[in-house]
Amino acid sequence: MSAATTGPGEQREVAGCHVVITKPPKSPSGITFLLTASNMPLEKYDSIRDALLSIGNVVVGFYINSLRPLRRNHRVKAEHVREMFLILKNEFRMSEYSIVGHSVGGKIALMVAALHDADQVLNSVIALDPIDQSPVEFTNKELGNNISLKGSKANITVTVTESGPVSMEHNGRAIHKFNQNVELILHRHAGHMAYCDEGGKLSWKAAMGTGNPEKSAKAKREAIELVKGRAKSKVGGKQLRGVKKLVSETKAAAKDFSDDVKDSGKKVSSGLMMKGMLGL
Repeated sequence: MSAATTGPGEQREVAGCHVVITKPPKSPSGITFLLTASNMPLEKYDSIRDALLSIGNVVVGFYINSLRPLRRNHRVKAEHVREMFLILKNEFRMSEYSIVGHSVGGKIALMVAALHDADQVLNSVIALDPIDQSPVEFTNKELGNNISLKGSKANITVTVTESGPVSMEHNGRAIHKFNQNVELILHRHAGHMAYCDEGGKLSWKAAMGTGNPEKSAKAKREAIELVKGRAKSKVGGKQLRGVKKLVSETKAAAKDFSDDVKDSGKKVSSGLMMKGMLGL
């Protein structure tokens, strides 16, 4: 195993991929795949990993090597994430999973939601300053050539720093432009590497620019809170979809009931209307 997958946790091969699986101290309540930026050591994401562990998630750290395979790299890795969950779900007794990805890892996380969630078991996706380049898949100017997130039922959040190596035509804001169902969080003037930890053998922040130090520190704090909130809340997945459907159906029924009352010339208070609907 390379230095890209060092640190606490169990190093394993799952679905042909080298990953580091870290378990929470108590019985796990969820499972989240943590996808790195291109060729970024997993140790740079210890803070995010620890945040996930603190809320009872099993963390599957997946180092994104952008050089292997050379063809269809991002699509192959998106397929691998799905395959790994299918293998691990029985071991950890999980029916749903979440993904947190940074940079290219964020793009791959979005691709899982767009292409590999027909059974709707993907609970949430957080793409931290995703890069949709090499190749462009979400933000082609011609709509017919884009992968779309509009059919996904997962709770999807994208952040954007608008700094570093990310082209504005292919960053998180651009992805949101084509996919309005995705939540967008702006971390203006933060560095692209703001979500990574300091230290270690490689100084990627120095190589790619830090952005405004205060803005970068704030972006990292907000990202950690976001990660904890999304991964912890089951209401972010199937339950939330059920609640939204129930609310929608209730509103529609209330409107129909109101229309019926108006047609019959009766005047009924909103409170009596709801009691009638509930059989009270």
